[in-house]
Amino acid sequence: MRWKFWEKQIVNSALNETEIKVLSRYLLNQQDIINNLTTQNQQLTAEVQVLREVVDDLSNINNRSMNRAIKVREAKRKTSPFRK
Repeated sequence: MRWKFWEKQIVNSALNETEIKVLSRYLLNQQDIINNLTTQNQQLTAEVQVLREVVDDLSNINNRSMNRAIKVREAKRKTSPFRK
């Protein structure tokens, strides 16, 4: 029994040389587009990560300010029950 996958397959192409060059160029262009998009995606991901850290820092500042304001308000209430 002869297995077909051991034999070299010869493909008779109906494409001429110009069509093969066009398809080759098309694939190279697609690869360039993919590489450019990958680079841009990595840059945007890094930017988003940094901006998220900035938002977290600002949120922490806001929370600390609110906590201080609450503590001051509570301290004022404790000093005199008649004070408004």
